[in-house]
Amino acid sequence: MDTNLLGQAVQYHGPDLVRYLHVEDQRIPQTVIDYLSKYRPHPLEIPEDDFQQKLRRFVARKSDLLFSPNDPKEDEARTDDNKVDEDDKFAKMPPLESFMGISPNYCREHFFNSLEKRDLVVGVVSSVMDSGVVVTLLCMDGGKVRDIDELKTTAFCPVKELPRLFANQSPLEGFQVKDKVRGVVLNVNQETERIIISMVERALSEEQSNIKLGLINEDDFPVHYRRKLHIRGLAFDELLHSILGFNNSGNVSSLLGLLHLSDSTSIMRGLHRKTIPEKEYAESLRKYQSQKWAHQSVANGVSMFKAGKQVEAMQYLNKALQIDSKNVEALVARGALYANNESYNLAIEDFELALKFNNQHQNARKYLYETLLAFAKVLEDQTDFENAEKQYRKAILLQPSSVEVRELIRYMIVRKERKERERALRGRSPSPVIPQDRSLDKSSDRHKNRETSKTLKKLIQEDRSRLGVYIHTFHLFTSTCNLPQGNFKKLRLA
Repeated sequence: MDTNLLGQAVQYHGPDLVRYLHVEDQRIPQTVIDYLSKYRPHPLEIPEDDFQQKLRRFVARKSDLLFSPNDPKEDEARTDDNKVDEDDKFAKMPPLESFMGISPNYCREHFFNSLEKRDLVVGVVSSVMDSGVVVTLLCMDGGKVRDIDELKTTAFCPVKELPRLFANQSPLEGFQVKDKVRGVVLNVNQETERIIISMVERALSEEQSNIKLGLINEDDFPVHYRRKLHIRGLAFDELLHSILGFNNSGNVSSLLGLLHLSDSTSIMRGLHRKTIPEKEYAESLRKYQSQKWAHQSVANGVSMFKAGKQVEAMQYLNKALQIDSKNVEALVARGALYANNESYNLAIEDFELALKFNNQHQNARKYLYETLLAFAKVLEDQTDFENAEKQYRKAILLQPSSVEVRELIRYMIVRKERKERERALRGRSPSPVIPQDRSLDKSSDRHKNRETSKTLKKLIQEDRSRLGVYIHTFHLFTSTCNLPQGNFKKLRLA
């Protein structure tokens, strides 16, 4: 902020303004506080205390804008930007008054009160006289967006303010009725509603030196007026969405550059000066809210599980995971429900995913271990010893010190090898038959069968004596949730 300008405001308004500046968290240099020594009470134009307090509060709230220093280079850049008519970089719309149906009398009064010297106007020649030309105004130009064609307002351009289009001829000879022209306001009288304009370049300011005055065509009309001519009964939203600039993906960056604003600009005054904790950002709040809803669904699912309503429990747990797909408690609870229904593959997937998000979750590790043992036992009963061995090997990774699981892995290897030997014996082709010694062949076959039978019985007896292993299957969630126990029994390996 410009400390000199702010100091003058403090000198005029006194301690009340300083107090409001502190309330609005505005940074006040010490040099500004020094201006308080020059404060002297004085008569106010509006002596109402309530009004004065509101005024000082407004000045304090907007001080960073009201007292921002002017940068000559920035002003020059803004002027250069205004020289370029970038029709399609953003949406340039007709003024709102074109869609609002405001009374023409009110619009006319407002127009004359707001019209100033050096303003640019566009109109059409309605009369050519010896003293000059009369122009019926259509719209304003040069940055001010006003469509005034319905007001039937006229302006007068004296002969001396008309450009000479042809040498040795009167300036009037270059103009005819219905010619489109652009002029700059020289004088305006609100009471008599009389406007004097000029069409010569000497009437322009330095900032307007690139403006073309005098005769123009319809292509030189301002963008907002050209679009008004093509409204054809369209509503504001319909016209807005039909403009290419509105659908331009870079329109925001173009407007920020044109208005010299940063991409973090906020119209919520004072918000950009506040330091907001990261946990209060929208994404963090949304994550916290989702976790809270998910935990509530998990609690409802566990309650349903306890009540024996497994379908409803599954619905609540699925809903929790739809809200928060990384909710570990929901994955563990759903895995327990799958395991209780003997859907071991689905249960193992949920437990492994839960450990992926939190590899230290005790219940997830415990339930996964017990589910792997139960699933391996089912596979063993189905004589699928190879896959049963895989499940036992997964279980040993969770509890490397388990002697029982190591013995089970060895037992699966023995069973698998025995199964392969039996398959090999069944697939062996018989010896060639010699007709002359048929009786000898029969006695030889009987002898071989007796030997094979003795070998199999011996292997089975060795396995039984070696491995008297019992598996005590588990009851999921009993330690933490008191869930209904499954109908598991102690199973003895044959």
